[in-house]
Amino acid sequence: MGKYSVGSIVEGEVVGIKTYGAFVKIADDITGLLHISEIDNKYIEDINDYFKVGDIIKVKILELDQEGKQVKLSSKKSKHKRVNLADEYFNEQVEFQAIKEKLPKLITDAKERLGLDD
Repeated sequence: MGKYSVGSIVEGEVVGIKTYGAFVKIADDITGLLHISEIDNKYIEDINDYFKVGDIIKVKILELDQEGKQVKLSSKKSKHKRVNLADEYFNEQVEFQAIKEKLPKLITDAKERLGLDD
């Protein structure tokens, strides 16, 4: 765990979800716990509304246990939130033509949220 330190913001893959939090793999041999209280500042009823197994997310390392390789993580303190714009626009089964029509607005909104210029 030498390259990781408390306070570092790292990218990881959600590899498991439980009612109390998500497990995020940040290296081949390091998986940390993202407790439900560290996902967002508001009440979370269902973690599955935020993450799915396979999502790549940014997290901040809160604590490291060098011997047991236990890591406590936070996504709300990483300042990088997963934004699932597709769910907002395509929350029902639609035909490809409808997707084609909505795509420009989806891209524009995503750029605005991410603070990207054209």
